[in-house]
Amino acid sequence: MAGILLLLQACRKTEAGGQPSITIAEDTVYAGKRAAVSALIQLQNVHLIKELKIQLETTPGKFSEYVRIPAAQLSDRYDFRFEIPADKRDVYVFLIVVIDQGGKPIDTKRLYINTQTGLLPVKLTRISRLTGVPLAGEKMANPAPTAQWNIGGTDLGILWDMENGQTGIFFGDTYGNDFKPVGGGPGGAGQWRYNTLGFSTDADLEDGLSIDYMAAEPGNDNFARQIISRSSNGYTAIPSGAIHVKGVDYVHYWDLKSWDGFVTNFASLYQSVDHGRNWTRCTSVYYPGGSKFTCAAYAKKDGYVYIVGTKVLRGALPYLARCREQDMLNQPAYEYWNGTQWILNNEAAATPLFNGAMGEASLTFNRYYKVWMLTYLGDRDLEIRYAHDVSGPWSGPNVLVSTSLYPALYGAFVHPLSTGKEIYFNMSQWVPYNVFFMKAELAFIE
Repeated sequence: MAGILLLLQACRKTEAGGQPSITIAEDTVYAGKRAAVSALIQLQNVHLIKELKIQLETTPGKFSEYVRIPAAQLSDRYDFRFEIPADKRDVYVFLIVVIDQGGKPIDTKRLYINTQTGLLPVKLTRISRLTGVPLAGEKMANPAPTAQWNIGGTDLGILWDMENGQTGIFFGDTYGNDFKPVGGGPGGAGQWRYNTLGFSTDADLEDGLSIDYMAAEPGNDNFARQIISRSSNGYTAIPSGAIHVKGVDYVHYWDLKSWDGFVTNFASLYQSVDHGRNWTRCTSVYYPGGSKFTCAAYAKKDGYVYIVGTKVLRGALPYLARCREQDMLNQPAYEYWNGTQWILNNEAAATPLFNGAMGEASLTFNRYYKVWMLTYLGDRDLEIRYAHDVSGPWSGPNVLVSTSLYPALYGAFVHPLSTGKEIYFNMSQWVPYNVFFMKAELAFIE
């Protein structure tokens, strides 16, 4: 009995001498159409807390004081109530900060209040690193150590079903193992390749995406080779979408002239008839600089290939085209959506699919919800829109991933095996210029 009492006393002393801390029941609260919402904040060692501060993000990365609760008004549970302003934002970001008796911030948590409705993610998880070397202290899974193919830094990770049990993964500008993930982008890294290509047979996506092998230099399986070449006056050649059609794999790419304004020489296709081992240029499909399909996302359904394109990489309006599968290389047979009907062989007739900026994009049909989905970089965040018909009308944008949570993000390329309530996708971050594998659980919020 004495031993039990001593143990209980020791536990009480440990608890009493512990640090103040907070736990939030849900880090994201979905308001839907409600005028106000509440979030339960649980406090540990409340007797050691001087005050609780709640700050609201006013501009990206900048917070101002929203409310301050002194110790006299605190217990071990605090119910934070937020009334949605009339000019509501899509997502409100709060910092919950515990201040100890010495006036020192001792614990901080983020709270997101999402006021959007429609199809949106109700839970987001960064499952694994797909490329590059783990950073100091990083704990996420790393099932695809790309250093074995001399890849230290890269981006994009465009995914498509090669229909032979493999998923293709096209990466953008790629740098070698001397790459240092500091400052954003490639920095002074060497062994530059304009693009590289990986192959995966991984169908168990819950623990991350693995890469079986990369398209490699002949005689050197440990060096991922460049697939798409640039033109004589091009700076680099960047893939934007890929698809498998009638036994052939295609990748759409754009030949960059200048990063300043994303000036492009032209866009075109490469094809592979041997499951990605060898690739050749498709000269019969050509988009001049300024084309509405300079960048493109692909999907196919009911015998058609659908193409959502933009004039430049980011900040551009999207347009829609289609062709029958057998006409993939017959560009004069392409049709363009003018808002009411399909117009044959007249890109100029294409009108914006919706009024909103679109960057790197992925087009998919979700079989569970029976809707088309576009995931892409918007003005700031990764966004998701949906439509019952690919020609629209399309929903407004909902936040898929917030840049407040993952700074300098871009690209949202959906894995072809995820077409249900959960979607898996690749997301790039400029810092540390690598690709990460994400999961979002989707729901319709009213």
